[in-house]
Amino acid sequence: MGHNVYSSPAIVEDGTVYIGAGCFVYALDGATGDVLWETPVTGRERRGSVSTALALSADGLLVYAGMSNNNRAYGLYALDAITGEVKWRFPTSSHVLSSPAVTNDGRVYFGCDNGSVYALDGSSGEKVWEFVAGTSPVRSSPAVSRDGTVYVGAEGSLHALDGATGKVKAQFNELPLVRSSPI
Repeated sequence: MGHNVYSSPAIVEDGTVYIGAGCFVYALDGATGDVLWETPVTGRERRGSVSTALALSADGLLVYAGMSNNNRAYGLYALDAITGEVKWRFPTSSHVLSSPAVTNDGRVYFGCDNGSVYALDGSSGEKVWEFVAGTSPVRSSPAVSRDGTVYVGAEGSLHALDGATGKVKAQFNELPLVRSSPI
């Protein structure tokens, strides 16, 4: 591969390992290490890096990766898990360093350095809602409870958001700067 690896891999039942390295997302045969496919997600410029842990859709058909780069191709990308083809890109105005959380109903939640938390339709990439947590980066990765509440830390607060609407259900304030992810 020859690129810096900043992301954590995702592994599926058949042993396929997905990993981000540099501006590429790779699918590897977990038993042999053979490259099944590689996709530069930032296009021909090939600058930047996959900066989040990779996540898979509930059906295993899509791989999600957040980008942090210097050519302003920020955003969350969805790739076909079999072919590596980029299916959609949700552009953001700043780096994505918050790993996506994916739910069984197909929602994808992630934070952005622009201070927002996003909920997307995982199959289309369409924005469902955006919650502006503040002006500081949201680098905490969301955690989603069984009842659909999305928990994410930002600007010294832990926000509990309604997963369907993005409305605040509860907020825990006066924490130190929160960059860790809730579990």
